[in-house]
Amino acid sequence: MTSTSTPQTFIYKTASQNNSGAKVEIPLDVYLPIQKHQRPPKPLIWIHTGGFLQGTRKFLPPHFQRACNRLNLALITPDYRLAPQVNIEGVLDDVKDCIRFTLSSEGLSAKLGGGKSSLDTSQYILAGSSAGGWASLLQGLGFTDSKDIPAPLAVIAIYPITTINKARAPYYHMPLKPLPWAYNLQAQIGDLVPVEPLKPHMDKDGEVLTEAPPLVLTSRAPLYSYARQEGIYPDLILAKGQNAEQYCLPTLIERSGKTGTKDTNTKLVFVAYGDADPMVEIHQSKEVIEALKKANLPYDIGTYVEPGKSHLWDILDPEADIPELWQKVEKVL
Repeated sequence: MTSTSTPQTFIYKTASQNNSGAKVEIPLDVYLPIQKHQRPPKPLIWIHTGGFLQGTRKFLPPHFQRACNRLNLALITPDYRLAPQVNIEGVLDDVKDCIRFTLSSEGLSAKLGGGKSSLDTSQYILAGSSAGGWASLLQGLGFTDSKDIPAPLAVIAIYPITTINKARAPYYHMPLKPLPWAYNLQAQIGDLVPVEPLKPHMDKDGEVLTEAPPLVLTSRAPLYSYARQEGIYPDLILAKGQNAEQYCLPTLIERSGKTGTKDTNTKLVFVAYGDADPMVEIHQSKEVIEALKKANLPYDIGTYVEPGKSHLWDILDPEADIPELWQKVEKVL
């Protein structure tokens, strides 16, 4: 049984290409619940995986679709401009603009044709996986400059990257040879990622892309793996002179706990990961969870660890689920 509708696609932003007058349109998909509910659905915005270097809005967790149908949530999955042609700040700008488009009465609701009757934008949930979880935590916990965007009801991060600061995450700055994972479906664990096919994609002045599907035989698909293999991941997502500490979630959370927080509507922060993940070290999640628990922050802190599972487990397995997550989401709706 299909759990959500066929997605509707809309352009939420048009941005400039690097060093040219050309424009790039950035799309999002909307999955509305098939199950009938008495009220319009609230938005759940999910930011996709791929290290900000690759990925697509189409590669989403099936359990998100099932839960959104049951809980009367509109699942919104945006693409965003990919690094290294834009830096992390450009990605975060796209996330902000997606939220603005979703919550504006002239934006997504109008595109859906029903105004307020098509979407309840009084509250929303912000979620993401891997790098998307990093973006969701940065934005959802108020660590970006976006005073016009209301706080989400809940923030969800699945196996998130949380810092590339050299002191806290030195492994992002060191070559990882051999890789402890296969860089695509045809490779073997330990195979070196070849650089030649990736050179055009590492040109920061190259064409800006908003979609690059993972795990398939496309030239860009192994870019995150290559970045980890060579220890250059921070260089690919930061602009020259950008300080990684600005995006270091454990430090930001620790500081916010000491200085106090502004009033917020956020009720839940949930972090989940598999304990056998070689692609994003589990220390990334553990350190953020510990910082959240120690800080004096007004959130319910939810956590879940999937035993023996690696990165993307809840996307690759159509039957995977995180029941504890959706139980907590249901309570705060």
